[in-house]
Amino acid sequence: MHFFSLNRAILFGVLWCLSFCSLADKCIVTLGVSETDYRPYSWVDEERRAQGLNIELMNSLAAKSSCELKVKVFKWNELLLAFKHNEIDTLVTSLSPFADTVKGHDLLQIPITTMFYGNFYVRKNSLEIESEEDLYDKEVIVLEGSTSSDYVRNRLREKYNVKIISYRSTEEAIKALSEGKGDVGIFSLTAVRNAVESEHVNNLKLSGAAFLPASYGFIFHRENMNLFLKLKEHLGFAFGIDNYSEKVNTWSSTYNAIGENQRNFLIFTILFILIFLFIITYNHMLEVKVKDRTKKLKLEIEHRKALEKEHFLIKEQSMSIAKLAALGEMASCVAHEINNPTALIIHNMSSIKRRFSNLVSLTPESLDKNVIISQVKDNCLIIEDSLNRTVKSIEQLKKIGGDYCESKKIVDICSSLRTALELTKYYVGKYTLNLNVNIPDEECYVLCAENTVEQIAINLIQNACHALKNQDGVIECGVITEVVDDKECCSLYVNDTGIGISESGLKLIFKPFYTSRRGQGGTGLGLSIVSRLVKENDAKIEVISSAGNGTRVSVLFNKVKSDS
Repeated sequence: MHFFSLNRAILFGVLWCLSFCSLADKCIVTLGVSETDYRPYSWVDEERRAQGLNIELMNSLAAKSSCELKVKVFKWNELLLAFKHNEIDTLVTSLSPFADTVKGHDLLQIPITTMFYGNFYVRKNSLEIESEEDLYDKEVIVLEGSTSSDYVRNRLREKYNVKIISYRSTEEAIKALSEGKGDVGIFSLTAVRNAVESEHVNNLKLSGAAFLPASYGFIFHRENMNLFLKLKEHLGFAFGIDNYSEKVNTWSSTYNAIGENQRNFLIFTILFILIFLFIITYNHMLEVKVKDRTKKLKLEIEHRKALEKEHFLIKEQSMSIAKLAALGEMASCVAHEINNPTALIIHNMSSIKRRFSNLVSLTPESLDKNVIISQVKDNCLIIEDSLNRTVKSIEQLKKIGGDYCESKKIVDICSSLRTALELTKYYVGKYTLNLNVNIPDEECYVLCAENTVEQIAINLIQNACHALKNQDGVIECGVITEVVDDKECCSLYVNDTGIGISESGLKLIFKPFYTSRRGQGGTGLGLSIVSRLVKENDAKIEVISSAGNGTRVSVLFNKVKSDS
């Protein structure tokens, strides 16, 4: 029993030793990769996973060598330090005659290709760098710890007085050059292409090349000789029948295809957005056009309604004007018919007076004779006076109703106002018992067309009558002399204590056919005629009124001297 337990212990011990030896001999390769986007050779995706041709190649070498591959990602400077302190076994970089990055180390390299570094990049529309001599006294931007950096530091700095500006990543360096820092940048073509795409830089151009040849491949410390030899042994198998350039082309095609798909997707997205925006804009334009057209149609409908209403009013006013014209013509005929018998009566009255005088001389003297003679004389005077007044009224009516004459003459405005008051005396008596007249005794002469003052005064007096609420209302009219704008004027004014005019109505009172008495026989022509006469005779009209506070209308004529 004890013998059996001892055998079991020995067996487990042997197995444990074999297992330990197996673990001790297990091959693990640690590859360091920079965060710099260096497609298609290597780059790091959003999940911090390293991808690219170099990772695939080392994975193939490790698999052929029965090794396990581990990949660690660092910033470029941290990657160099990790290699220096043996935290990683290998990394991919270039060894050039000017390299300072790993100088002092005994290095081994699995060379996979030869690369040329050191393209000169400048901003568009700036200086040109065609050779090293053009770098004299310039600020040169490089990637810290790169072959280009070593080249500038060891070969160009003292020779051409070059100032070095270093950045920790190619993206930072290229972005700085794009933003105006430094004069020229020295980078590899691949690094620039990837950085330009990632940083959206579009103002740089390739100006020249330094052509720095360098062996590019996996580097190892000499103490890792066994691992180096094991991996290098299988380099040919890892490539198969393809060479490195064809591998690069394959990865470049894949990378470009991905980029092409992204660009196609981006183009499709932009086109879709543009089409969408076009549809929205077009719909908005249609909506605006429809609203605008609808608004115009509404305005046109309202305009047509206004025109129809105005047409109706014009038609109605035309009928009123026609009636007034007919009435005026009839009045003229009646005046003519009255004037003839009146003149005949006046003539016969003169004959009666002469014959009566003869009769009186033949009749004997008596008390009754004197009474009769006195009564007859009084009756004759009354009849004669009435007839003269009738004739005068008829002449004034014919004068006012006559054709308008554009020729102007000097007129006494006071006399014209008295004539207008005489013609409207009976009309005014129907509306008010309070008519106040202020006409100065001296003449006040103005230059205007004949009958202008009479027509203006008659229209203003009639309007004042219509504004009164009852016969207790007051109308005041007269003539005053005043100075306006350094000119002496004769002002014909008519005031009333009537209903007044609203602020909105004041803007329309001179418009033809505008009236507030449409249902009471108003024509809306009175003030329109007054306004026309005022303008034609170089006068001015002022209206002061408000609702409920009466109205004052003043017509100002320039005062002139009499011909006499």
